[in-house]
Amino acid sequence: MKARAMHLVSVILVALLSACATGPQFTDAERASILTPISCASRSECDVIWSRLQAWVATNSTWRIQTANDVIIQTFGPGAHRTDVAYSLVRTPQSADSAIITIRAGCDNIFGCHPDPVDAIHRMKAAVGK
Repeated sequence: MKARAMHLVSVILVALLSACATGPQFTDAERASILTPISCASRSECDVIWSRLQAWVATNSTWRIQTANDVIIQTFGPGAHRTDVAYSLVRTPQSADSAIITIRAGCDNIFGCHPDPVDAIHRMKAAVGK
């Protein structure tokens, strides 16, 4: 009976860990595309994308926005050992009107983040049409 109970506990533990490990699966090419910075060609396009990104972070992040200006959008976090994703977006001018927007997402948990950072960036970029 004791061996059967240990086996059941092992099966449940494996199932729980497997559930934690599953998430969106992206190919290497998809992952590279998702993690590529956003480019915008004009000041008006950059401003629209930037404001939409800020709205997405404000609506979808567990962490509140700590800093938001024309150059950076950054949430509080990540918290020690928490799975909640924190965000940092940086808008780098490339010319008088164009810019590149770099998005970073992550948490401070060795077992993974919720949501998956690459999936979060994918959803964020989809919401702004990039």
